[in-house]
Amino acid sequence: MTTFRHYRKIEIVASLVMWVITIGVGVYLAAMWSRIPDIVPTHYGLFGQPDAWGGKTSILGPFLVQVVVMLIDQVALHQAVKSTIKTGLPVMINRNCIVLTGPVIAVIFGWITVGTIGFGKLGKYFIAVAFVLVAVLMAVIVISQKHDAKRMEEFRNRTGYAKEKKRPVREDDTHGIPDMKFQGKVDLWARALVIFVNVMMLWAVFSSLNQGKESMIEIIIVLMVLVIVDLLMVPMCLRNYILLGEQELLIVFGLIKKRIRYSNIELLEETHNPLSSLAMSFDRIYIHTSSGDDVLVAVKEKKAFIEEVYRRAGIF
Repeated sequence: MTTFRHYRKIEIVASLVMWVITIGVGVYLAAMWSRIPDIVPTHYGLFGQPDAWGGKTSILGPFLVQVVVMLIDQVALHQAVKSTIKTGLPVMINRNCIVLTGPVIAVIFGWITVGTIGFGKLGKYFIAVAFVLVAVLMAVIVISQKHDAKRMEEFRNRTGYAKEKKRPVREDDTHGIPDMKFQGKVDLWARALVIFVNVMMLWAVFSSLNQGKESMIEIIIVLMVLVIVDLLMVPMCLRNYILLGEQELLIVFGLIKKRIRYSNIELLEETHNPLSSLAMSFDRIYIHTSSGDDVLVAVKEKKAFIEEVYRRAGIF
């Protein structure tokens, strides 16, 4: 109960909203079950019109996914709050992202379930609304990063955080130390996700063949999206490592490269936070920095990585 007392009002409200939506969808699904036709839409085009059908039990899929994601989101929020208590740092980006992620996903999946049952279609504005909601999430991440950087600066000036834990790192301290490479950890779920996305999109393409010119436009769009997704996700599984140099570490994550100087590192925290990050595993390390470059990573040799970074950063 101690952890729950540290929840902010917005976190309590967000949790209530996502669970009210989820439970409400479940109640609506149960109440309408006997009235649902045996054949219902199982796939929709870009403008919310159904283009594939199946048995009504297929409606349970999105709802079950919604429930699982809500549980993950709730656990992630609790862990993020505990992390704040443990470290004492005023870093809120994890908590801010989780706060919005739950209600947003609840709305999107709830819309799919209710739209399928009540109207047999999602409506032409579904994609636009989903896009706006995701855009808001991205905006929150950017704004939260800026606010965290300011809060950390004020926190360090006020408390002198980490000064007693770190010795000055000079170039002579790390000069001549060989570079070390730590391979990124890739969970089975990450590989399965890449395969699943490809299978589902290709299935959507094949199911839309021979359905006229409008379907050809959708096929082209789906294939373009698939290419973009694969260009982003496949390298994340194959090109995933962290290189420790003399003065900084280099995170290579697919097409992304990020450098963090050891002098800016304040704390490495083991976590299972499922927020979006430079990691393809939930067995993660949260790198807290004084420069606002906080990031979640995952490596196979986690203990050895933490010890080596602490050694090079002069943290003891």
